[in-house]
Amino acid sequence: MTRSGNLLVGQGGGPTAVINASLLGIVEEARQHRQIERILGMRYGLVGLLKGDIVDLGLEDPQRLRLVGRSPAAALGTCRRRFTPHDATPTLAVLAAHNVRFFLYIGGNDSADTAHQIQALADQSGYDLTCMGVPKTIDNDLAHMDHTPGYGSAARYIATAALNISYDTAAIATTDQVTILEVMGRNAGWLAAASILARTSSDDAPHLVYVPERPVSADCLVRQVKQVVARHGHAVIVATETIRDENGKPWARSTGDDGFGHARLVGAAERMGDVISDSLGLKVRVNKPGSLQRSAGECVSPVDWDEAYLVGKVAVSRAVDGARDMMVTLLRKPGTA
Repeated sequence: MTRSGNLLVGQGGGPTAVINASLLGIVEEARQHRQIERILGMRYGLVGLLKGDIVDLGLEDPQRLRLVGRSPAAALGTCRRRFTPHDATPTLAVLAAHNVRFFLYIGGNDSADTAHQIQALADQSGYDLTCMGVPKTIDNDLAHMDHTPGYGSAARYIATAALNISYDTAAIATTDQVTILEVMGRNAGWLAAASILARTSSDDAPHLVYVPERPVSADCLVRQVKQVVARHGHAVIVATETIRDENGKPWARSTGDDGFGHARLVGAAERMGDVISDSLGLKVRVNKPGSLQRSAGECVSPVDWDEAYLVGKVAVSRAVDGARDMMVTLLRKPGTA
């Protein structure tokens, strides 16, 4: 079991509407354990750790922290940066300078890898440290997990947006016959799939949903849109920004990487719109909620918030009990909703 010392928490990757609930859960649970002497936060994730930009969360008013826990975005600030061998020396120096014995990183796959790399570094260096990953991602793509904190609220936003767009498109179908809603999700179609949650019948919009797991050719897109417009007079399409064609190539173009080494793809919806317009002569409107879909505080799911808070608390309690180099998961019991 790790000896007494300070706990350091950070937030990595894209923020969500409930990531601060996990931060709150961590702080409130940490205050219950005498092994944790101080509760520290690193500003802007790994970037702040390397700079020694550390704040004392234990000095914050508990009521103020409760308000922060209900706020979207990342209160400590976040970053997209991979841990590299060059980071080893400054990382150990900062951890030792602040007597950090518990390291918790809230994030997705890449942030979990950062926590793992720091755990390996500490073990190799003989530094007594316990690292834990705290899950979050709107993409809902973490392995060995039923669903991820952040997804439920983003899904609620997308379902609401798709419903509202369907009314708008139907109302102005004499001018704009097709609307495309492009959503996030990286290589997973969960957010796009959530767009149908507000439908009450199979004829309701969105009429077509395209996800990266199911390639779609230009010919198939045109054929399906033509059929929908013939039936309804208009078409509402939801597409993940990373959809691929029949050859596995992204519809979007690459504009570099996102800091974690993943390709930054833009323009999928615009290209789809051009294909539809050129082939069918229809006017297409493209909507991109962008970061709105992950930061809409008014669309927070109560269940999502509760689970985000819970994984923060559990990460602390498990770390104190001796668990290390792992991420908290959410599992569904058979037969339960």
